[in-house]
Amino acid sequence: NKMSNPALKTAIINSGMKSFEVAIKAGMHPSTLSHIANQHYSPKSGHIVNLARVLECSVEELFPDVVANITAGKKLV
Repeated sequence: NKMSNPALKTAIINSGMKSFEVAIKAGMHPSTLSHIANQHYSPKSGHIVNLARVLECSVEELFPDVVANITAGKKLV
């Protein structure tokens, strides 16, 4: 059962941009965005902020689990 971030994937679709366009505008390689969207690894804080800016969403909307971990006092990588 593959993990994924449905909120991020939905925001990319709703943006009307291709995922590679979102990645470039957010300052990352398209494969990095793919790894983040499929939760192969945790996004860096800069990636989170840039994706929220490019997709015109809040960090909480895109990464609710990350925000919950921060709120719970867990370290963000």
